[in-house]
Amino acid sequence: MSATNYGLSEKQQKVFKGIKERLNASIQEGIAKTNRLPWNSKIIESLGLPTRINGEKYKGKNVWIFSAEAIAKGYTSNTWIGYKEAARRGGQVRKGEKATTGVNRFWAPFKCKVDCTKPNHCIAKQGEDYRIRIDEETGKPIGKMRLTWFNVFNSNQIDWSEAKGGEPCHLPTGSEFESEEYADKILKAYLDKTGVTFREVPIGDQNPHYNPNSDTVNLPLKVQFEEASAYYSAAFHEIGHSTSKEGRVHRVFNYGMHKERGLEEMSVEWAAAYLQNWCGIKGAEDAEKESTAYIQSWSNAIDKDPDLIFDAMDMADRISNFILKQCDDC
Repeated sequence: MSATNYGLSEKQQKVFKGIKERLNASIQEGIAKTNRLPWNSKIIESLGLPTRINGEKYKGKNVWIFSAEAIAKGYTSNTWIGYKEAARRGGQVRKGEKATTGVNRFWAPFKCKVDCTKPNHCIAKQGEDYRIRIDEETGKPIGKMRLTWFNVFNSNQIDWSEAKGGEPCHLPTGSEFESEEYADKILKAYLDKTGVTFREVPIGDQNPHYNPNSDTVNLPLKVQFEEASAYYSAAFHEIGHSTSKEGRVHRVFNYGMHKERGLEEMSVEWAAAYLQNWCGIKGAEDAEKESTAYIQSWSNAIDKDPDLIFDAMDMADRISNFILKQCDDC
């Protein structure tokens, strides 16, 4: 069973199958239109991260679900809004426009009856008519990850002619911090908290890489990169690999297995792209990653395994969140 099924009911699995199919179609359409992979697209840079109507940025899978849809459909807005909220603000969804489905992934505790008296079994939850199950040995709440979904429209799909405030849009308007300085802050915090060794050396013909045996990220000297964005792209990619170690976002994969290697590489590519966008760093030009052969290989992989994108996005979300959580004020 795919990691993205989460023990869902038959009805829920049907909904998520539709989400995955639409996402894969949007990605393929975007690749054909821009000749770029979704995590390498300049369009995402110009739009910024997908945003709710209140200005809050989406996270996790929704970043890429909405970005892929925006690229495929040619939207010029990064703002997404529900049908009722659009109407409340004076907007009207244009006839024939279809909503895009996003997902919410959250942890929910197991519930127990409010009058349960079993010892070491559950604890009271203030203000609720139920109790929360706990682990008998640790006393900590126990539960499971759950998934729900919601439908929204891009603000470009809505007629705002009758809205007093016009079309809402939260496009990037600059930043209060220096992008590279912010990226350095995230990197330093991650390395300090995890103990990963980060070495900048004249690597020559060797590519940047992470050595799991020594828990070391090896990167060429910063001056060896043609542009700073390429340096940070490589740095975020390699520390993404370093999160695989036990005690971080532990995962075991066989690099000799094409599918397992593909999932790991796609996961850290998504994570690195998210972190770059989070810092406001523009994507680097990369002749290899923008070659027709490279793009087509990923396109074929996505076609062959519809779950690949969702599984990679899920892992990328966990990787990027873990890295950002190491920085107390990021």
